[in-house]
Amino acid sequence: MVTDNQVRMLMKLVNQEKLLKTAAAKAGMSEKTARKYRKSGKLPSQCKGIHDWRTRPDPLDPDDCRRLWGPVGPGRCGMKQDKPQLLLKHYLKSLKLPTMLRDYEAVAAACAKDNCDYTGFLLRLVEREALDREKRSAERRLKNARFPVIKTLDTFDFKAQPSIKQKLIRELMVGQYVERRENVLLVGNSGTGKTHLASALGFAGCMQGRKVRFFTAKALVTQLMEMAEQRQLERTLKQLERQDILILDKLGYVPFSRTAAELLFEVVSRAYERLSLIVTTNLPFESWVEIFGCERLTGALLDRLTHRVHIIEANGPSYRLRQSKRRLKKSDPKSNDKDSPSSEKSSSGEV
Repeated sequence: MVTDNQVRMLMKLVNQEKLLKTAAAKAGMSEKTARKYRKSGKLPSQCKGIHDWRTRPDPLDPDDCRRLWGPVGPGRCGMKQDKPQLLLKHYLKSLKLPTMLRDYEAVAAACAKDNCDYTGFLLRLVEREALDREKRSAERRLKNARFPVIKTLDTFDFKAQPSIKQKLIRELMVGQYVERRENVLLVGNSGTGKTHLASALGFAGCMQGRKVRFFTAKALVTQLMEMAEQRQLERTLKQLERQDILILDKLGYVPFSRTAAELLFEVVSRAYERLSLIVTTNLPFESWVEIFGCERLTGALLDRLTHRVHIIEANGPSYRLRQSKRRLKKSDPKSNDKDSPSSEKSSSGEV
């Protein structure tokens, strides 16, 4: 970095020496730099942008800037006043810190008002960045899980299904079963809240930072068969292996072909002791042979699925059917009279 003394020495030597190159060498600078200062006739302190502001211990001190560099335009200190802000924004973008980039000015103003030190200022910024990053990650995991509808445990009515063990469900919501690579089987009639509970467990897993993927059994088998035709089956299976929780909904409603049953067995086999499976079904275990069509394959699948498992039975009445009946009664109050014993007798001709 060229100093004012070097330029002053250059000006004196230029008058004594005939060659500018010789004077520049004695002044300790290149001939090109010497020619620039000789042409401008200004000292480095009078030239904007000569000094490297990053080498100074406190580049933002206005008094020091004016004392050493002199005034360089209204409201400036030897450089553009917004240069540090531009560099800060650039570094925050390159480091992928969008929340700090968005809020640093507001936080700085709040810290100045609260008389907060540099550590407190940095702490507030980092806290905001961490909270926003966790929020974005949770939203990304929920999107990748592909739930048909977001369901939580708060909206589940345990009173409507007294056969479901509420204590067990709340223990599973903590997520320790995922760490132990245990499975969850929800068995029961249609409309008893099995899909709701499976989605709620998956939602809790997403909030705990785990990777979750939701499939209906038919959709998963269809996708696997399509990937097999495109010779990308192994890639799809490896993607499923990277999940922490894999949800298979509505197993047992539609029977599988032999190829589909073998593909589903491959999924369960690879998931064994690697990730947790949550399966909902309306069939008891002895009826699974009807779905898979092979007793040996069904036995091997159940052996892996039930090795470490939590079985939740939902044997209550259909919640959807009960809700439909309530809506009908509200919309047609005369239906109660039609369903009464007297109305049945009259309609059958008995008096």
